[in-house]
Amino acid sequence: MLQHFLFTRYSVRVGADRQGMFGVAADSLLTPERLQMRFDLFRAIALPSIEAQTGVEFTWCIAVDPEMPKVFRDELERVFEPHAHMHVVTLPFGQRLDMLDWAAEYVNPKATHIVSTLLDDDDGLAAGFLAEVQTRAAAEIHSGKNWGLTGAENGWQWDLLRSEDGTLGRVKPWIRRDFCGNPFFLSAGFSLWAPREANKTVFVVGHHMAHSLGRLREWPYAWVRSERIWQWRSKHFPMQDGKRKSLDEMFRLVETMRLLLGMPLRSNRFHRYVALFFLKSEVLMSNHGSNTELQRFEEAQDQAVWLDQGAGQIHQVHLNISFIQEAKWL
Repeated sequence: MLQHFLFTRYSVRVGADRQGMFGVAADSLLTPERLQMRFDLFRAIALPSIEAQTGVEFTWCIAVDPEMPKVFRDELERVFEPHAHMHVVTLPFGQRLDMLDWAAEYVNPKATHIVSTLLDDDDGLAAGFLAEVQTRAAAEIHSGKNWGLTGAENGWQWDLLRSEDGTLGRVKPWIRRDFCGNPFFLSAGFSLWAPREANKTVFVVGHHMAHSLGRLREWPYAWVRSERIWQWRSKHFPMQDGKRKSLDEMFRLVETMRLLLGMPLRSNRFHRYVALFFLKSEVLMSNHGSNTELQRFEEAQDQAVWLDQGAGQIHQVHLNISFIQEAKWL
């Protein structure tokens, strides 16, 4: 039996030192101004996209900081109240997100495999996304691959910019590739399945490692051994401005050397036991002033379409995300 979890972090400080995430200072994560902005994005993009999921059963756990102001916690609870499969979970300081323990009370005791999908509070998924994840995961497990990673190769970016050209901003395709020109998994909707007893979630790979998954193909099962990887990473590559820049640079150097030496970039052994494939369903990622990757605003400008006739106009540029058409929040 498969059980599917959707995991969202909502202004969570991590670690015993309450360190901020992704370049955002810890003391600014819980300011009323930022929390209101994140709540507006969540209600406008992530929430309607998940309410629109069809033909699928899943459990959505949104992790919140234990010191989140009560007014915002209550508002999230109010939004989730009509949905029995949606839960607001307080994440204790120091709790490991890559272990399933923090959502253990919602695990079905009959589940043999856990599928977990990552969604930021300002991103959205196509209406059939979660159903496609489950269908593919079930088929691969039936074929003997009890571990697997999957996600979207293609997506859309919504620049939330008000302009004379478009009061709703602009929509453009995701065009970024790695430095070898290959596509990579987008972090929105990135998913992992694993045996229940492994006690792992999609966070074992990491929020931004979806973009770098090709590097992990070099080390079969390295990402499964999360305990040693976690300890080694924290010891030798501490966080710098919210990111482990030195570790990323090291991976790039190793991959470049292997490429220049003509060494294989993939492990056949890895693919014999671990499923790895792209999904056809697309994702939507919002670009706004609080993003740490502000270069997104400069990408694919020549392919951007300004929106000035209502949300339904997005469909006229072939954005296959049906929830936008009926969104009342615009």
